[in-house]
Amino acid sequence: MKISPQVIMDIEEKVCIALTKRFDTTDYLCHYLALWEVPFYVFLNLDDKPERICSGNYECVFRALQEKIREVATCKDGEKILFNIARDLGIDVPGVVYAVPEILEIKGDEYKNIRDKFDEAYRELARDHNQAISDTFVALETTMHKILLELKVNEQDIQTKSLTKLVAKLLDDENFLKNKDDKEYTGYITNIIKSDCKELQTIRSSHTGKNHANKSVVEDTIYAELLLNISASIALFLIKFYERFYLSRNK
Repeated sequence: MKISPQVIMDIEEKVCIALTKRFDTTDYLCHYLALWEVPFYVFLNLDDKPERICSGNYECVFRALQEKIREVATCKDGEKILFNIARDLGIDVPGVVYAVPEILEIKGDEYKNIRDKFDEAYRELARDHNQAISDTFVALETTMHKILLELKVNEQDIQTKSLTKLVAKLLDDENFLKNKDDKEYTGYITNIIKSDCKELQTIRSSHTGKNHANKSVVEDTIYAELLLNISASIALFLIKFYERFYLSRNK
């Protein structure tokens, strides 16, 4: 999929800003990029010693970093490296994962655990997409668990339940998607979510099997991206539905 040059340039800028905020010395900055196999050297004194990045030298470091990141983006596999660095820094990469950035924008301490879980899964796409898949399932379960608690379900009744049991508890036992105005449509949505979660549970069982030899290993990150998109979309819908039809009643 061809990404617009404007989008790439925007990500380049965001990566440079994030890197100079994340690392306060030039040696840490250089080491981080070296771990991505991106050689970067910037020395600000005659002794060629690393220095703390501050207002006095920020412009010099930022300019050198811009040149290096732009160089990376134009080399072979450069987009992939740039996007992996961006994901690792928590920067949204358009056209890859859609719902996670919106989840991360949801305000309120009550959603912090959900935000953290999806953020972990998103960042893992850059490092280990198999781990990202495992984190994705945990994030979706965390979302359902949180909503069930908000509906006053006893925590002991849901503490060790699987994804399919959580969704059955939420959609069947609690009739979560009941809506008199859209009764037929919410019925369709209920079936879609239950079906998707059933397939996700099957994938999870295969992916995290106790017998290491029988574990499913995903070789390409696009599968992890798809699973994260599906899970995050379901989670986002459930949160929005809860806020619109439940939380608003209690205000």
